[in-house]
Amino acid sequence: MSANWNAWREKVLYPLLDGQKLSAEEVKQLGGLALLSADADRVQEYVFESARMPEIRGASMLLQDLNKEVAGLVEQAVDAKCVIYYGGGSLLAILPDDADLLAELKHKIESLYPQCTGVATTTCITYSTTADELRGGYGTVTLEAVNALRGAYPSEWRRIAASYEVYGQDGKPPGEISKDAFEARRGFGQMVKLAGVALRRRKDNRPLTPFRETLPHAQRCRSCGQRPAALMGRLHEDLWPLCEPCLLKVKGRRADRSHWLEKYLGFVAKRSDLEVTYYGKHGPDDVKIANDLGEIGQACAARSGYVGFIYADGNSVGRLLETQRTIAEFRQVSDALKDVTESAVYQALADLVRPAKVKREQDGGPEIIHPFEIITIGGDDVLLIVPGDVALPLAVRICERFGQGMKEAGFQLPDGSPVTMSAGAVIAESHNPVRALRDVAEQLLKRTAKRRTHDARAPALDFLVLKSQSMLRRDIDDLRATYPIKLPGESKRTALRLTGTPYTLEEMKTLLRLLRQMRLSGFPTSQLQRLVEALHEGRERGSLFFLYQQARLHERETGAILKAIEKAWHFDEERDPIPWNRVDCDPDAEVAYTSILPDLAELYDFVPSKEDLGRWDVLLGEVSDALSG
Repeated sequence: MSANWNAWREKVLYPLLDGQKLSAEEVKQLGGLALLSADADRVQEYVFESARMPEIRGASMLLQDLNKEVAGLVEQAVDAKCVIYYGGGSLLAILPDDADLLAELKHKIESLYPQCTGVATTTCITYSTTADELRGGYGTVTLEAVNALRGAYPSEWRRIAASYEVYGQDGKPPGEISKDAFEARRGFGQMVKLAGVALRRRKDNRPLTPFRETLPHAQRCRSCGQRPAALMGRLHEDLWPLCEPCLLKVKGRRADRSHWLEKYLGFVAKRSDLEVTYYGKHGPDDVKIANDLGEIGQACAARSGYVGFIYADGNSVGRLLETQRTIAEFRQVSDALKDVTESAVYQALADLVRPAKVKREQDGGPEIIHPFEIITIGGDDVLLIVPGDVALPLAVRICERFGQGMKEAGFQLPDGSPVTMSAGAVIAESHNPVRALRDVAEQLLKRTAKRRTHDARAPALDFLVLKSQSMLRRDIDDLRATYPIKLPGESKRTALRLTGTPYTLEEMKTLLRLLRQMRLSGFPTSQLQRLVEALHEGRERGSLFFLYQQARLHERETGAILKAIEKAWHFDEERDPIPWNRVDCDPDAEVAYTSILPDLAELYDFVPSKEDLGRWDVLLGEVSDALSG
């Protein structure tokens, strides 16, 4: 904390944070006000440069440390209370509007990342403002000026009005923005949005960034494969040619637990019931970290060698932050998002994951590990890797706990709807590149927005089981628009798609209940495969074969499962020729029907044994209620 700004702290910063009205003249005399916004550039590209776990973990830890160091620079220059928010590579602070102070801070922040990582960068902008703007919104924007854009830019009006939660009805363009809708968007959140726009503009027009030329004769780094190796570094018990940035990622961190794992273990240790449930017969000191994806894949008991990559993100969280009227409200919401997201992840892991015995590659001996890797929890973003048979129930549990936590904290979106979270999950063999899995999970997450558009913004989940690496080279929409997933129809809007994804969280829970019931009853895989094969013969033949099998096996437990599928999925006899569901709104205009049977068949291999299925009870309820609701 610098003593140079004592008067500014006492008479400007502290009263402003308390919501007091300040004299514009006095604020100007004491140093004025400015917003400082910083954000790390292309964070995930840096983290996922390498496909190996120690480098990914080290990169994530290094960026977290730098994010804290940036906040420390602001504290050292002025005061810790200047920092309104930091996390996930971002920082927002209120500072005196002093040109020398802002220039020095900006230079230190933007220099820090390249100095400490060799390649990663951060973008920082400063934005002069006033106390009235921080309390009441951007002063030069008026309701009349905004509504004047309706006639001046009719093609852009729908987008402009949507930012004020004003929408058209029955396909008509939206009308004018009311005073209430306009005032609801004014305040500190509006200033943060404007600073964000300025930050994105500077990101798009950045000056030179760190670059390392790789000459044809140079040996490439064995870790990232992108830059020339500079020296030999010890990695995975061997000496590898490494570039300096990759060496910095793992230097002194190879055997370290990640910050996120440390926080998770602290979360578990504070709750004796969770500690006993999670560790079981193992002591906390007996459980080691996973060295690579292969070890996490070994922990997949249902189908060894498979991992799940989960990418979850809060829905419309930006709109929630932008509508906060005061600094205190903004800080309260951002802190709640951080706490609720972390708690949701930690609780879900404690509920559904257990330490696992794996065989270490280096010495071939058995080891008990934590079979997951939390890559990052940034605000309302979550990236983690888990065993393949845990991925979907864990993703649902995280999203569900996040929604419950935000509701309990008393927060909702401006239109009164709940704050929710959606997720994309990809299940694949552990030898697949982590970055490729991240890219697929990100595509799946984006597809959930298409489902929410037609389902009242309900939280949704999309998933994909990677059967071959060739699937990694295709866009998800393209993959699902071709055979064997999409069967073209003979006329307009008669095509069939052999998947029901993306699902709402409630639909996904119903799917998991069906899978659990199938495992408990010993439903034969061959029977499920025959039902899916019949779908490839067309809508009518698929329906007839399903009904035939249902009638033929009605006295057996297999027939009861087929009846349970019909009951649980609420097929409408007039609209939905079982096992097909008619879709009214689909991104692919040619698709008329989808089916859940192929999804059940793909996921059945990843359902745990009867002995381990009890962990699903916390998510799905007791077995006796398996197909209810």
